[in-house]
Amino acid sequence: MPILKLMAPFLIFLLIGAGETKIISRCALANLIADLVPDGYARYTINDWICLAHSASYFDSMRISRQEEDSARRYGIFQFSNMEHCSDGCRSSLNICRTQCTNFINDDLRDDIRCVMKIIRADTGFDEWRVYGVNCKGKDLARWIQGCTIVKPWDKWR
Repeated sequence: MPILKLMAPFLIFLLIGAGETKIISRCALANLIADLVPDGYARYTINDWICLAHSASYFDSMRISRQEEDSARRYGIFQFSNMEHCSDGCRSSLNICRTQCTNFINDDLRDDIRCVMKIIRADTGFDEWRVYGVNCKGKDLARWIQGCTIVKPWDKWR
């Protein structure tokens, strides 16, 4: 019985969940963006995208957070808002990306990238994300893909 008492907090922790995370490497993300996003799309580089993902979620594709100032929930590696970008079924949303917020908390980032493309094409660019303005905009972003081998889709066939 004493062992069960010692293990009880651990078992409760497992049952509630420790908060899943799925950290994507910056180089893997950079290659996925290179595959899906045309060079200079809406004037942004791969470095901008990587800095945004790091600033928004620290590359955690499973991240769900709550924004204090508007009580919105944010989902996924780019932290999409349930009030603007996706629908969580609990509150009304502009749902710019026409999808459920839960679609952004997995390791398939293609829909996340397509949603970002919609947002930056239709809105204020990466300035839609306050963290981009604070951490990335106007800064030297070369370090974000330093050491990565970026393979463009057309290079894969050579």
